[in-house]
Amino acid sequence: MLDTVLKIGNIYRNSEEGLKHHRYIKSVNAEIENINNKKDKNDKKIETVVFDLPVIEKEDEYFFDFENIKEIHDKDKINSLYFLNFKTTDADSTKKYLFGDIVYAGYENNKGKFNEDGNYRMKSAIRKKSSFDSCEEVASNFKNTIIEKFRESFKQNQEKIENFLSIRSSTVLHFKFTENRNWYNLEDALNTINKELVKIFVKEEKAKKVFFLDSFLFKTLTSGTNTPDFRYKNSFKVKSFTNTDEIIDLMYAVDVSERALITVKGIGIIVLPQGKNLTYENIKDFLEKTKLHEIQEAESLLNSKNKNTSNSFDNLFAPILVNNFDDKVKFDIIFSKPKAATSPSVDMLEISSIEKSLLKEIHEKIIEVKNEIKFLTKTEFPKADFNFQIESSFRSILGGNTKDDKKYSFHLLKVLPQIYSGTYYQDPILLPAFIEKIEYNIRNREGEKDNKHPTFNLLKYNFYLLMKIQKNNNLMEIQNAKSYQLGKQMGIIARPFASWRDDCPISSFEAAYVGNLTRKIATQKEVEEFAVFMLEKLTIHKISYKEQTEAFSNFMEVLKNFTNEQYDKNKCALGFFESFYAKAKSEQSLKNQI
Repeated sequence: MLDTVLKIGNIYRNSEEGLKHHRYIKSVNAEIENINNKKDKNDKKIETVVFDLPVIEKEDEYFFDFENIKEIHDKDKINSLYFLNFKTTDADSTKKYLFGDIVYAGYENNKGKFNEDGNYRMKSAIRKKSSFDSCEEVASNFKNTIIEKFRESFKQNQEKIENFLSIRSSTVLHFKFTENRNWYNLEDALNTINKELVKIFVKEEKAKKVFFLDSFLFKTLTSGTNTPDFRYKNSFKVKSFTNTDEIIDLMYAVDVSERALITVKGIGIIVLPQGKNLTYENIKDFLEKTKLHEIQEAESLLNSKNKNTSNSFDNLFAPILVNNFDDKVKFDIIFSKPKAATSPSVDMLEISSIEKSLLKEIHEKIIEVKNEIKFLTKTEFPKADFNFQIESSFRSILGGNTKDDKKYSFHLLKVLPQIYSGTYYQDPILLPAFIEKIEYNIRNREGEKDNKHPTFNLLKYNFYLLMKIQKNNNLMEIQNAKSYQLGKQMGIIARPFASWRDDCPISSFEAAYVGNLTRKIATQKEVEEFAVFMLEKLTIHKISYKEQTEAFSNFMEVLKNFTNEQYDKNKCALGFFESFYAKAKSEQSLKNQI
């Protein structure tokens, strides 16, 4: 993955829009928008005013031309401005001001607290030094550079500048150098800053002639000095770089390497392209497609390309497949815990070099299965229009029951890499989880009107979908098992107790017995006892139907020949639910199609 990130970083760095991707350079306009979303003590939005301050160069000195300072109204000009968010560690939140444009907001918020935003902070009772003064020690490393010359002039005018910034609630001060140049266009200014950042984050192993990260910059690639028994001299083994230019490349791609293209229940799916003919434009279009409307556009485009099929995309694949890359492009797919305000993203699993052509092939197979399932649903629910998605099918079975959703998240983390890599062979957790969910729903859906706990007939198609996309789909094997056949006959025996029937003799039967089915049929002996129990209840209530009599006879025949096979309560329960909830006229036709 890191090699892919470095290549992307190099492409970004050498593009015309490279600055917008630098880890420590931020868009002025984006910061203005962030500040404008805040509210002052009068509950009004914070308005920002942008100014040009001409910087005149005379011999070896800079002079600030305060007499010609003026407000900027040109939106294109404002959009082109960037500020340096200088740090001495990636977690540094002290706001050190080294050089360049300033964004400063200081205001009392609607909760009566004084807030500061932007890349500058004033000296206060709480803060002993201003952002400029806080950076003096680091600035001493910039001897005989443009940055030193600029700071000397700034220091002479510091009080005047800080007073100017403090007049309004929010101010941007753009330093306009000769020939309308921005701070990052000045000779070697940006390169000088990058080199200093490299010194901060990197140490050199001279004996090995390699460099390694000594401070956090990229996920877990940090110094191991805080790890028990880790020797500092072995730090380069964590990940070494052959030259410092690679570290600079990394600074341009760190943000996109943490940006999830798809997010599923606390799992961020990061997708990074790799290939020989990648361009800045197609990488940017792909990696920055993270907003909801862009994902929807991607799905819509995929839908139009596959208009001859129904259910023409799955939301786990659409964001990856809709792009300008050819089919030979490969992807690194990383499953991560998304970053939070106080912690970076953490990679949990990674699959590398998955070719787009393989993903298309896997997706086409999923669409075929979806179309089969949709045909089945139309047989049972002619007026309904189901749009099955892999993620929502997993959620319907594994999520939101009496236990928390960790089971769902953990299972997704296990199977999603298998699905994307074409190695999703068999999933033994699905059947027990499905049965558990059905029982839970039966126990909890009595009298509800919002369909919060859907019935077996609705949920079963999610189960079928997930079974059929497995490479070793054993659904047929399950349905041919004797345990399943026992359950199927029991389901027929139990039909007179269905709660929807007007003549149901025991109204609580479903909640009490069907909703706890696997507890009643945990062993082969208990299966027989439960079948006899139901037959006795039918006799007590003077119910004698040919269907139930034949089913009990078939049940005993299967039980008598139950040899060379281990009993499975979940297979038995599946058979029970299939026949108990099946519509008599369509049960056989549905069974033949599954």
